[in-house]
Amino acid sequence: IKPLVSKQNHRRFPFLMISGTYGSGKTAFIQEIVWPFCGINDSTNFSCSSTKLPIERTMSCSSSIPVWFDEFKNDMGQSKMESFERLLRRAYGCEEETRGRPDQSTYTITFRSPVIVTGESEPQDSALRERFVPVHMERYSLNDLTKRAYQSLAKMPLSSLGFDLISWIINCDDLEDRIERYRAAHSAAMKAYDIKCSERIRYNLSIVGAGLNLYKDYCYHRGVDFSFDVKAIYESMVGRAFNGVEGRIASEMDRFLMAVYGMI
Repeated sequence: IKPLVSKQNHRRFPFLMISGTYGSGKTAFIQEIVWPFCGINDSTNFSCSSTKLPIERTMSCSSSIPVWFDEFKNDMGQSKMESFERLLRRAYGCEEETRGRPDQSTYTITFRSPVIVTGESEPQDSALRERFVPVHMERYSLNDLTKRAYQSLAKMPLSSLGFDLISWIINCDDLEDRIERYRAAHSAAMKAYDIKCSERIRYNLSIVGAGLNLYKDYCYHRGVDFSFDVKAIYESMVGRAFNGVEGRIASEMDRFLMAVYGMI
């Protein structure tokens, strides 16, 4: 749905940031759940610490199929981290870049690919934190119940479900209207629930909500009941994005003061 959302909203589309400690299941979650559900058989991932050119090509190779960058870490090197984060900002806005060839002709690349990033840490740049949808996985929260649930889900024919879902979306005549209608409804719901966040984060969450509503429509089409606690989703994602600072993204000074407070 990214091309339609980007078309409606000045090309903006958030990337998915999955963070978590070693052994929390980030890689397995993408390979065994997300990729099959998206109808993708190839579980290739790309490194966040690659040089600029291959990352640019990857971020411009698709308009609907997600690309996955793995191993985002604070110790990947300052220059590589800053370069990768700049490209993420460009991908959020589907920006274009025109370049020259030796024969003096030009070509344009568009950073249009939907992006998934996984790693042990998250970007701390305040502007970038407003451009991703955060999901945090913690190995110490795993228990027998969650492990069994995951194993059962991974054994299901998710590829078949993914292909059927994609086919339904492609053949949905009023898809563009549904996306805009659901997005507007979620923006209004966040205001009604008094969710304190910036307009950009409110926009990102409205896209998440629109996607969940589309999946709910698909389930109804297949005769399956599907529901979700939208307020809990809002609060979880906003709290993660804000790093515990109410109503705004934590700045470097905020994080310094919280660290000092924790030492007292």
